[in-house]
Amino acid sequence: MAHINGFNHVVLVTSDMDKTVRFYRDVLGLKVKATQGAGSPTQGVLAQRPAGLNDFKRLYFFELSNGDCLAFVEFPGKDTRPEPSYFSEIWPGDAKAAGPTRKLDHLALNVDSRDDLVAYQERLRAHDVPVSEIQELTGAICVKSIYCYDPNGIALEISTWDLADPWWNERTEEAFFADLDPVPALRD
Repeated sequence: MAHINGFNHVVLVTSDMDKTVRFYRDVLGLKVKATQGAGSPTQGVLAQRPAGLNDFKRLYFFELSNGDCLAFVEFPGKDTRPEPSYFSEIWPGDAKAAGPTRKLDHLALNVDSRDDLVAYQERLRAHDVPVSEIQELTGAICVKSIYCYDPNGIALEISTWDLADPWWNERTEEAFFADLDPVPALRD
């Protein structure tokens, strides 16, 4: 049977692809996997746009180590800043009023361990990117995270399940499902 084994790509927006490349490639260390731009010899999706969809300039893909990709589409001169995260109080900087609920609240990128979180925290600080202290969420799940914003204002979380943490060995299967009133699909 066919199964989903990850995501192919998530498309985000930017008004400045250069700043986006410098952050995702140079700061986070992602590989630029593919680029597409208006005026390219093979314009691909850019040449196939219907009339009225001509305001984006570039489409770049950044590869995560497992092969999944983040894609950015560039809209030069447009206001592409997202609304603040609903959970904005955990991101560094001035506290912002919780934004409206929307399609994407924040993007969480995975690392293997707490040590990896420390390494990314140090790397972000070395590039003068404000980043939170390591936060640990425990309860039904155990996630450790740091929080920052990319140059587009997108709320990023870098997190780990940190499966080496002894916490995981102490949990029963039932402990992972802590909703006392689960949706009907989980009651069947």
